[in-house]
Amino acid sequence: MNDYDRQDLIKQRAGLEPPAHEGDYWSGEDRARLKRLFDMGFGISEIALELRRGEPAICQQIAHMDLFERKRRRHRVRPALPSGCLCKECTADPEACTIRRLQKAAKEAV
Repeated sequence: MNDYDRQDLIKQRAGLEPPAHEGDYWSGEDRARLKRLFDMGFGISEIALELRRGEPAICQQIAHMDLFERKRRRHRVRPALPSGCLCKECTADPEACTIRRLQKAAKEAV
């Protein structure tokens, strides 16, 4: 990107000089050029200058065309609950302990 391009970009961002194709509908040719430039690794600003459109329009079209692969979040694996009584040292009467009673009932049901 040369100095003239940088100046044009600064003017566009400041709203002093709108892009030439601002507000125009996207043609199939424009979309094909966008895809080609994006796949070649050009940045958003460089593509915006090349297509003479605003950076937000480029981002919106990239999202609309689903060119950008979003990172999928891994689901957190929760640790299993410890079996048995949850207290460190069970001082409760084994017959009065609710957890032990539920575990015993579950074992008997199986």
